[in-house]
Amino acid sequence: MKFSRSALASVITEVGSPFVLIGALLAVAAARYEAHPWLLASGVIFFIVVVPLVLSWWLAFSRRTTDRYIVRREQRHGFYVASAASFLVGVAFTWFADGSWQLRLIATYALGILLVVAGINLKMKISVHALAAAFTAVCLPVIAGHPGWIAPAVVVALGVPWARVYAQRHSVLEAASGFGLGLLAGSVLCGLLV
Repeated sequence: MKFSRSALASVITEVGSPFVLIGALLAVAAARYEAHPWLLASGVIFFIVVVPLVLSWWLAFSRRTTDRYIVRREQRHGFYVASAASFLVGVAFTWFADGSWQLRLIATYALGILLVVAGINLKMKISVHALAAAFTAVCLPVIAGHPGWIAPAVVVALGVPWARVYAQRHSVLEAASGFGLGLLAGSVLCGLLV
């Protein structure tokens, strides 16, 4: 039974990765709000998801971090600074490519969340996986404009904190803090979008 729980935790960690969830959220937003969704989605996803993802892989591969999810809090500082610069280019892209106000807001909001998390990280570690899962669960049905997204989003959102704690990557407090911040941030964004 232990192997199957470990395998499940690994799968949930990958499916519930902040890179996957935020990329999916941006793609859905571009599909709903943009006249040229592929152009806007590819540009904003490149700077907000792909560049930080490649950076995390490179940091782990070059042994500058313990792993690609940068579990050790003190190793996250440089990653957050470089990611914030890339996010800022992504936000600028939404303006230069004449994106909708909704996509501009979501991209800018993502940058804001990253800056808040980087600030929190100076004192304590929270689960960015749990934050992204809760944030996506709240926002995806609103951004998609379809309540049918609620059930799968909630399943992923609840599974991610469990998986991070089970895999001993976060304490219960770190997972709960990330989850709570994700719920709060998602609720505020949804209020701004409707």
